[in-house]
Amino acid sequence: HLDGVSAATLVLVKDTPVVVDAAQGVARRLDPSSGEPAGDLCFDASDPAPIELASTSGSPWLVALTPTNGSLYLADLDGGSPCRVFRLGDVGLAGVRYGRPVERDGLVFVPDTVAGTVIVVDPERPTPPEDLKRIDIVDARAVELMTHNGFVWYEEAGGDRVGVID
Repeated sequence: HLDGVSAATLVLVKDTPVVVDAAQGVARRLDPSSGEPAGDLCFDASDPAPIELASTSGSPWLVALTPTNGSLYLADLDGGSPCRVFRLGDVGLAGVRYGRPVERDGLVFVPDTVAGTVIVVDPERPTPPEDLKRIDIVDARAVELMTHNGFVWYEEAGGDRVGVID
């Protein structure tokens, strides 16, 4: 039992377990050998909407996305950087526009199901929404992302398209 945590999700950040309770705005690092709390992360996702979390292997960032408002939250596991929030863009009439993010080589990739693109975010460089790098996914709207063997892969949800994002 963790004090201050009611409904939580477990995610790995740089091979360290982290418990996230978005409703409470809590992200708590756990000691990998004991499972005991080992300190809170800076995490300010106080929006009551559901979040999508990304496990990260190489970077020290907890990555959380609120798909209903286009906010990407980043919290530094090592504590060296402040909390960061990237606004990805207006959700509009779509309701849920952005899919589950993934991380590779210190970059965060977020599918935009309305535009049929993947947004690339560098946590070290704050960037306004209009200047974020966008990669077109040919003839695919709703895609799911995953990392495997050092690549970011996409798969068309309910379709037969797959590919690698360079």
